[in-house]
Amino acid sequence: IIEKMNIVAEDIVQAQNLLGEGPNFDRTTDQVLWVDVIGGKLHILELKTKKHRFFDNLESISIADPVPNQPGKVAVAISSGVYILDLATGQKPFLAHPEIRTGYCYNDGSFDSHGRLWIGSFDVAHDAAGPGSLWVIHPDGSYQEAKCEVKLPNGIRWSPDHKKMYLVDTQKNSILEYDFDASKGQISNGKVLIVVDQNSGSPDGIEISKDGKILLVAQNFGGSGVYLYDTAHGKRLGKLQVPAPNVSSCHWGGEHSEDLYVTSMRIKLTDQQLKDFPESGDLFVFRGLANKLHDLVHPK
Repeated sequence: IIEKMNIVAEDIVQAQNLLGEGPNFDRTTDQVLWVDVIGGKLHILELKTKKHRFFDNLESISIADPVPNQPGKVAVAISSGVYILDLATGQKPFLAHPEIRTGYCYNDGSFDSHGRLWIGSFDVAHDAAGPGSLWVIHPDGSYQEAKCEVKLPNGIRWSPDHKKMYLVDTQKNSILEYDFDASKGQISNGKVLIVVDQNSGSPDGIEISKDGKILLVAQNFGGSGVYLYDTAHGKRLGKLQVPAPNVSSCHWGGEHSEDLYVTSMRIKLTDQQLKDFPESGDLFVFRGLANKLHDLVHPK
């Protein structure tokens, strides 16, 4: 295991988010999107101009996922449901609101290859004591609950061949693997692929490399980072260091999906930690990481 891979995270937006989460990339507009859950903001970074702007008054926003084949449209999940936000006009027509239990909120989500939005929800009022849910929302707003047992569903991604789906359950400190039927939008044969060592922290967001490895963001309010795992054996291969004691999620971006964007947070950090790590809450990037992973894992 390479505990500190030789690549530096660059602080590109001094957002100072309370709870930065859900980074994403809109290839049609060349924009990086991410949210501040507690701040109720959707942040937008235009890569070509480096202009940073945001939408606010989005209560408990947990995702900002570009809608497939709809340039400039973003799916946002807030306390009252899932909406399609038009980044040009600010209008956000309603899509669906499958989670109606009191004390529950939406968490991470992602579109599959057929344009369905998979999004988790959990019992935030009782620290995920109650059962969580994984919802599948179709483009027409219809939805169903996926058959899986989760407590705190988090990062969701698919293997490069779209035959497997990976789901983080933060409460169980695990990454789950399912067989995925892309045509039907169904999962089956769920199993625990990786149990994250408690010393690494609580698993949160994930991303998949071109060769099928998992990049997991784990937070432990002191030594968190981005961990690389082999999906074939669930073996941890290495760690990417971020200059913030608590990071949350990651997403590929850039012209060739070569850069990894990472969000971070300021909540629950002590005054001393905030002094020692003033970049907490900012947006970071590992430039060119996709093309460097093999050499980082197998240094000469």
